[in-house]
Amino acid sequence: MNKKYNRLFLLDAVYGQEKWLNKMAQRGLRLVSVNYTAYEFETCDPGQYEYHIEVVKGKTKEEILDRQRYLARRGIKSIPKSISNNRTVGNAKAHSIGSGESQVVIVPDLKLPELLILERTKDSREFEIHADTAVRDKYYQRLRTVVTMVEFCLMILVVTVALTANGSPFLTGLVLVMVAVILWLAFTLSRLTEQAFHFKEQKRMRKEQLRKQQEEEQKRQG
Repeated sequence: MNKKYNRLFLLDAVYGQEKWLNKMAQRGLRLVSVNYTAYEFETCDPGQYEYHIEVVKGKTKEEILDRQRYLARRGIKSIPKSISNNRTVGNAKAHSIGSGESQVVIVPDLKLPELLILERTKDSREFEIHADTAVRDKYYQRLRTVVTMVEFCLMILVVTVALTANGSPFLTGLVLVMVAVILWLAFTLSRLTEQAFHFKEQKRMRKEQLRKQQEEEQKRQG
């Protein structure tokens, strides 16, 4: 019997969602379908699968399908996912081509996804970080900018309300709520900063790996 979970990733739709899916896989749960906050899993051997989130925001439908077909040829299943609202695939249902690890989930025209959830059978190899590393880095940089701006505006609002509260229980409560939100945003900002650094480090390691591969290729040819 499949298990269903509801999980909302507000500001951590990439790294946080990826980490959570891999934790679920370690518990013996494999992702079957996802619809914004609703995740459906089937049982599997603990640690049998692993997940990676790839950012495809801004790509056309054909580009996304080409990417999914490429991944399928490499034995990587891909599931489209939206990070803005809705329904991952709009009001229409997605349909699949292929099965198992070569499955490609097709998205209708109603809404293009911003993410692809990649799944493969776990082995001793490292899950390759694809060319979206720089895109993920930019995604988190934009999020950090937005969070910083919202935090700054809230701080100004807190000061303004505090100066005009005059002992009002409602306004005092409002100030406390906004302070709590600011603290939450500060924590989120620190996590986003850490994750942005994580992606930069991945990018650096990937470049170093490619450089070594090129050097080895040149030595063989020489």
